[in-house]
Amino acid sequence: MKLDQSDVLFGLDLSVSNPQPGSATQQYKSDSAGLSDMATAQIEDTLGYTFNDRALLVEALTHCSSLDVTSSSYQRLEFLGDAVLDFFLTKRYYDHQPPLNPHRMTLVKHVAASNDLFAIVLVCNGLQKHVCHGSVTVRDAIHDYELRLKHARKVWSQRHSNEEKDHREDSATMERPAKSRRTSSSSEKSSIDIYSDLPPEVWDAVRAPKVLGDILESLVGAVFVDSGMSHETVKSVYERVLSPFLDRFVDSGKLSLHPVIQTLLVCQGWGCDAVSWENGTDSNPLEYTNRYVCHVIAHGQRISTSTGDSPRHAKYNAANALLTAIGASAPNALDGDLNAVHYLSADKATSGKPGETALDKLLKPICTCAERRLAEAEQRAAAEEKKKRMEIEQNNTSGGIADAEDTTLATDVKMSDNIEEGELV
Repeated sequence: MKLDQSDVLFGLDLSVSNPQPGSATQQYKSDSAGLSDMATAQIEDTLGYTFNDRALLVEALTHCSSLDVTSSSYQRLEFLGDAVLDFFLTKRYYDHQPPLNPHRMTLVKHVAASNDLFAIVLVCNGLQKHVCHGSVTVRDAIHDYELRLKHARKVWSQRHSNEEKDHREDSATMERPAKSRRTSSSSEKSSIDIYSDLPPEVWDAVRAPKVLGDILESLVGAVFVDSGMSHETVKSVYERVLSPFLDRFVDSGKLSLHPVIQTLLVCQGWGCDAVSWENGTDSNPLEYTNRYVCHVIAHGQRISTSTGDSPRHAKYNAANALLTAIGASAPNALDGDLNAVHYLSADKATSGKPGETALDKLLKPICTCAERRLAEAEQRAAAEEKKKRMEIEQNNTSGGIADAEDTTLATDVKMSDNIEEGELV
């Protein structure tokens, strides 16, 4: 079970999503001329690395909107850090055991290297507090993201607690809990878990502002430069900050196949390859923010529609809505059976043929892919047959010309022999 955007949006008190003017200066170090010793120590403790040149750390945290002219923006370091992380992530899934085929490597790395995932890691480690900027838009975007992520964790925690409560009530009728279990749970609470109550695949439900993922990449780039481009040093930062998150939420069997990819696989497996996406905007003037709408289109017909706070998330939600409607379950992207996306159970509400699925009801009336493929196959067969006939005719024509040439040559030789015999007589 995962969260979708409705879980994040509904029930969220947005009256506090826009802080009062001036409050961001205290919270986000807007237009700061540098970092305090305490802030630097906190960042270095999180990264597990001590900077030799603090100016690189300041640059890695400076947004291009900052009015601090003493430091460049993080963009150059972000470009470098992106390449460094891309190398480690590529090697991670290349070395995976059992070996992954190229398709699975692409699926998993696409998630592991996403900006939304980097943003979650940054915020859970508290590093977003040190971003230096001079933009109200950036301030509000970061604050709104923190609220939505916090709300998503709260919703997930409540669901998880209810499930555990139901499980305890069911098990209580069978056996009494042992005291040792209470002891072990109390010992676990002694260590701080920064990813506690974090929903699986929450990066798909909560949209992150690009600046947060970029900052994580720029910090990695800053460490790489400050350490003299030491591979082992930057690797230790990657293993300390990013690798634990991937171990827990990506490589642990919790990463399901992306709904957009699964939608294409399901429809193609059914026999329809005319599926596309149509994006638009929601024109409802009562919406508190811009809303985007996306339709799943098959042969010009809308088979699913949903909304989101960005075109990408609207597309994700539309695909997820279609998969829910047809009863498709997503396999694990890392080691699950990708063929399982084609195994759809029969729709109980179907009034047509026995065993017909919900996807059959959607696509059979509109899909002409089978007829098109049959027509194309017949055209190819006719073209091949025509080509063979032309080759045969060409060979026959060439053979007739060759026979005529041989006959003419033989006649010329015979006449020449006769002439020579007459001259001798």
